[in-house]
Amino acid sequence: MKEKKWLFFSHFCQQERMTGAERLILLMGEKVKRLFPQDQSILVVPQEGKLARMARAQGIEVRRLAYSLSWTMIKGKKSLGDDLFLGRSPVIDPQEMKRMVQFLRTEKPTAIVVNTAVNVLPAQAAKRLGIPVIWWIQEVIAEERRAFAVRTIHRFADVILASSQAAIQALHYNNQNKSKLELLYPTWDQSITAPRRWSSIRKQERAQWGVGEEECVVGYIAPQMSEKKGTLDFVNLGLSLDEKKVKAQLAVRADTTDEVYAEQCISLIKHSPACNNFRIIPFMHQVERFYTAIDLLVVPSQVEEGFGLTALEGMLFAKPVVAYEAGGLAEVMRRTKNQYYLVDKGDIETLTEKVALLVNDAQRRQRVGTQNRELAQNSFSPASFQHAVRTLLTRFR
Repeated sequence: MKEKKWLFFSHFCQQERMTGAERLILLMGEKVKRLFPQDQSILVVPQEGKLARMARAQGIEVRRLAYSLSWTMIKGKKSLGDDLFLGRSPVIDPQEMKRMVQFLRTEKPTAIVVNTAVNVLPAQAAKRLGIPVIWWIQEVIAEERRAFAVRTIHRFADVILASSQAAIQALHYNNQNKSKLELLYPTWDQSITAPRRWSSIRKQERAQWGVGEEECVVGYIAPQMSEKKGTLDFVNLGLSLDEKKVKAQLAVRADTTDEVYAEQCISLIKHSPACNNFRIIPFMHQVERFYTAIDLLVVPSQVEEGFGLTALEGMLFAKPVVAYEAGGLAEVMRRTKNQYYLVDKGDIETLTEKVALLVNDAQRRQRVGTQNRELAQNSFSPASFQHAVRTLLTRFR
């Protein structure tokens, strides 16, 4: 069979960190390379960064091509000067479109895969050339942007993958053609969850944090402190636990890019009686070290998540997870029989109650964590993901 060429377009390629969407597009590229070793799997990034370095380390070719994102697909206000809604499509810089079309003509891919709703330019250019487009939507598109965004996605995509039922429901908007829609639950990178070094890593990290082995650490991890990721709710959880005399340490692993919001959170911690219970953890290249060191994870997302990758990762490290009812995040919780640990958004009292139950009962934490690892492995297995990817790409072979 003649070899095929698959291009994977990532919306981001950050210098020192990776979003969940970046990690998932890399994971798909790696699976395709393994499934079809005779084919070319090429990652396309807008700039150099960690994603590109990791792809090369896995033997995946990388191409760099600068292109803008259409943020108004998901945001209510203009975010980029060239990203305005006029007519039926986001306005694209003509020179960027010309470069993208020329790039695709040179590469001649069998099909392209684009990630996230904002990654419009590659899809639009490929559609112009008659190249099949697989568009992987990894967010729940907000209702105020849904009419235009969903119409745009359906217009340019041949196959629309969604990371959860919540994401799919948003793509059903206004009786759009449902035949293009397919559910593809993400999976995880098996290399980061091997338990053989968990004990030694845990001791190292907790020693750096100044936390004893007998203390219970409640963890929170996000790309940055932000309202949508519920950082302030986690801080208020810590204050509430202290008020109720529940002995716990709280570890926050999140950057402070949004300085105003981060200062609000940090100031609240500094001026509270519970200030000594909090640990603000510096940036880690290996997030598995954080998961290994904590005892349970809280995911208080304030937005409808396209998936719950953070919750899934916590479970794979055998941690209990307490989370808000938030789109695809809730699906991860229910598929792993964690509905008891789902909490309505903003309900700090119930969040405190669920977390305190786990903090005060080490045996419960052990039991729930062990069950979580087993159910997460079964419900979102790499084998199932790989089978779905094989079935999908075979259509274009």
